[in-house]
Amino acid sequence: MQNPSEPLPSLPAAAAPEAKSIFESETFWGAISSAAVAIAPAITSLLDELLRTGKISPFTMLKIPILLATTGITIMGRIEAETPVYTPAGLPGPDKPADPTQAKSIFESKTFWGAVSTAVVAISPTLIDLLDELQKTGKIDPGKIFHISVVLATTGLTIMGRIGADIPVHTPPGFPGPDRPVSS
Repeated sequence: MQNPSEPLPSLPAAAAPEAKSIFESETFWGAISSAAVAIAPAITSLLDELLRTGKISPFTMLKIPILLATTGITIMGRIEAETPVYTPAGLPGPDKPADPTQAKSIFESKTFWGAVSTAVVAISPTLIDLLDELQKTGKIDPGKIFHISVVLATTGLTIMGRIGADIPVHTPPGFPGPDRPVSS
């Protein structure tokens, strides 16, 4: 039996999970995929407008930097993610824990809002074109529906990657974010 004046032995501290490379993160690849799917039509639109009119509208010019910025916010949100997230009841993902300090709402996540912003900027012009074409011709371009579907799918992958994020990530030397931890 232990002497009551002696301190209780402490349990060994739980080992922190080893960080994984940002390149192993679903969130990273979802954000990159969304950006690629969104930026390709933006570049095409920019070149088409330039060739057709000889100039580029400010909206067209701003679209690519906005897509890059929202993608950057998404990726930085994942790099800086230290707190698990929960989702509202009925949605995929963990429910709100009893102790509110254990997790934050997905709606408090930079990753979530970066992904949603990228999707909105990527889908809006396609949706406007689609509706305009539908009003004029009564037909829907399946390519535009496919584009919207791919952006929504890659955005979903990004968000689900953040919901499932339970291991910190590291970035290559020289990139923003933590370097690979040195193993002891």
